[in-house]
Amino acid sequence: RVLFLDEPTIGLDVVSQKTVREFLKQHNATSQTTILLTSHYMQDIEELCERVILIDHGCVMFDGALEGIVEQFSGSKIIDAKFSRPTDADFSCMGSVLEKTPDSVKIEVPRARVAEVCRFVLDRAPVADLTVAELPIEDVIRTVFGKKQS
Repeated sequence: RVLFLDEPTIGLDVVSQKTVREFLKQHNATSQTTILLTSHYMQDIEELCERVILIDHGCVMFDGALEGIVEQFSGSKIIDAKFSRPTDADFSCMGSVLEKTPDSVKIEVPRARVAEVCRFVLDRAPVADLTVAELPIEDVIRTVFGKKQS
């Protein structure tokens, strides 16, 4: 059995969206139904889909696990540092500074330079917390389709 869903949570409030997603997970688990879902809501996709297919103008651009989209199409990561006391250190030479306050910095850096940039930040500021994360999936997909249209 196959269940086709087109934007099943569009126009719903967040509580109703969560209820629909929980129902679909339960239905899939108990009925072993294959669910084909089209959605522009990344929350739907992240919570419901084991396999993702990106299609643009009839061409398959990607077919695989959601994490694979980030691995294939994102060349950078986000370094987010919180400081134990204010600093005026300059981090602009390390990557694209997304946010900077005296108490924190968020930098987008090429994947290959993550360790180097972390060392640079640790050497120049009183770091209390340091996080390395993937770009948000929405940003990666926006980049994928933005490149296609250019």
